[in-house]
Amino acid sequence: MNLVSNIFFACFLALAAAAPGTLNTSGASLMLRNQTVDEASIGNVTVDAAAAHQGRVTFYTPNGGVGACGHPIKTSAHAVALASAQYNGGAHCGKKIKVQHNDKSVIAEVVDLCPGCPSEGLDLTRGAFKKLAKPAVGVIEANWHFV
Repeated sequence: MNLVSNIFFACFLALAAAAPGTLNTSGASLMLRNQTVDEASIGNVTVDAAAAHQGRVTFYTPNGGVGACGHPIKTSAHAVALASAQYNGGAHCGKKIKVQHNDKSVIAEVVDLCPGCPSEGLDLTRGAFKKLAKPAVGVIEANWHFV
């Protein structure tokens, strides 16, 4: 490594050590306060772009209606509607997310838009919500990320 590479790498490690988050050297993913650095290659280190989100989670019963992604949605399916900020004009249609609440988790496919959800909020189908909490609870807080 040349001097510039050594200085850059030392700064990168100092940033990772000073910021709350994780540095995984086996995959070298860096996450800082629920924000990510776009995937980039720095010498032998690759920074992973997987982001963690936290938000309000509700559920709905689509009953076979067509979602914003253009496909019918079964209420029993493990599907999710993203808030407008994360839906991004349908850029995430068909992608999967993992939602975690307490010690339970579910993987759901992005099939719809939730215009009434706050940023980072989710509206799960009833089938997906039941994997995390009883529907009578109605609203939970959960962590989620794209998988």
